[in-house]
Amino acid sequence: MSRQARGPRIQGLAAGLAAVAVVIGADVVQGPGLQYLGVLTVAPFVTAIFAAPVDVLAVGLATLLSSQAFYEAQRTASSSGQAGRLGFVVAATFTAALAATVRQLNDRRLREITDIAEAAQAAILRPPPERSGALRFAARYRSATASASVGGDFYDVLATPYGVRLIVGDVRGKGLDAVRLASAVLGSFREAVFTAGSDLARVARIVSDSTARSMAIEDFVTAVLVELDDEGRGWLVNCGHPAPLRLTSTGEVRVLEPHPPQPPLGLVTAPVGEEVALAPGERLLLFTDGLVEARDSSGRFFDLEQAVRRIGARRSREDALDALLDAVDAHSNGARGDDTAVLLVEHVGVGSDVDVVTLHAD
Repeated sequence: MSRQARGPRIQGLAAGLAAVAVVIGADVVQGPGLQYLGVLTVAPFVTAIFAAPVDVLAVGLATLLSSQAFYEAQRTASSSGQAGRLGFVVAATFTAALAATVRQLNDRRLREITDIAEAAQAAILRPPPERSGALRFAARYRSATASASVGGDFYDVLATPYGVRLIVGDVRGKGLDAVRLASAVLGSFREAVFTAGSDLARVARIVSDSTARSMAIEDFVTAVLVELDDEGRGWLVNCGHPAPLRLTSTGEVRVLEPHPPQPPLGLVTAPVGEEVALAPGERLLLFTDGLVEARDSSGRFFDLEQAVRRIGARRSREDALDALLDAVDAHSNGARGDDTAVLLVEHVGVGSDVDVVTLHAD
């Protein structure tokens, strides 16, 4: 038995036996008579909430033995009344065991569905390369649901003849429908970056047109596309997405707001690219709105720029992203209102084979 499965079973057994002890204890405190002994039927049902059917049967047997032992010790009620109580315990035990069986089957089906969904998303959402030329990458993905990793946020990084091209985006909603649309967007992006030529805006237009054909009326997809060469120069196209942050080597944080703002994918028909440049030692942070829309108990949004400045002196890109997500959790007390995808790009300079310290705290 796995440790993960053992925990609930122990909890169920403990809860059921505790219920037996509480009921008999209440009868002892009450004094002569069997005031609460009939309530022992609750013990198997308490066990069934957490544990397996065999555990329910074990608690049911313990309940029968405890009831009879307490009855023998008291001898203040008729034997026919005790027989009725034991009959109710037997009936409750088998009913609770059946309920535990149904619960286990439903839990197994849910795990299977979740595993399939997560496998599908893992096939869609590939980890970025650690490096490509003078660029280095790190990424994180977190679902709004702590027990699952399925959602509509996405990212990808591809080395092409025109430079490294990447995308970070967000499909409105969660679950398999969001995964389906994210898959369609990524599929069109992965083809367009190689076939659309050197114009990143044309790539964005092809992806937008393809997204429009895949969307339902209520769907909504934002994305930011970036192209960078080994010199750190390139283009950025923002289609209704939160603006990326450029982190300079002196610790400054600059918001790359689009001018003018453009509609989301599927709605934008003439996307406009803007020039972007990263000097050696600079980083570009791309993210989805789950990061900036996290709220604390008083309703205040997470201050991403301040958090980035605060953790800017960290050497590792991986450590920087972990610290950023830890800061979000601390701000929201662990509550996740939306999925979150984060991609960090660092320009280490042409010919650099080692990571460099790029940021400094204020």
